[in-house]
Amino acid sequence: QKYRTVLRTHRGKITCLALSGPADPDSSRHVGHVDYCHELAATISEQDENIRVWSSVTMEQIYEFCTKDDSPTCVDFLDDTKVICGFKSGHLRVFDTIEVKLTVEARPHRQSVIAIVYSSNGRRVFSYSSDNQVCSSDPRSNFEPISVMSVTTMTTMTKKKTYCKSS
Repeated sequence: QKYRTVLRTHRGKITCLALSGPADPDSSRHVGHVDYCHELAATISEQDENIRVWSSVTMEQIYEFCTKDDSPTCVDFLDDTKVICGFKSGHLRVFDTIEVKLTVEARPHRQSVIAIVYSSNGRRVFSYSSDNQVCSSDPRSNFEPISVMSVTTMTTMTKKKTYCKSS
């Protein structure tokens, strides 16, 4: 008897989920079997070092990005085709779902990144690390840090479409 894998998932608990917004409804851009007029979902699990991107319409996994020797801790979408992840090492990495590759790698933090959000105008990405540092970076210049500040208390640093396990 033959079996077909219908759904693969992470080996451990999903620790963060992010949803992309729908693309321009007038867009006719299609890549492979992905219709970018639909939302995508990105999930991570610190236990298996993978970032998985799913169609939230069909619930099929579309992409899987593996990160050997570094665990993803948080995930978000920069736009409908780029996924940004924070890592235990303090790195931010951007994965392109069109080119299916890592496109940017930066290390704005010395300790684990635990939250990422981006500004509504897309000009800033804010990341928060386990050593209570908030870094403002510019995505247009490979996430070069603009400013870093220490905070004593950080309660929530997420937007409506990103859901992460609290630390």
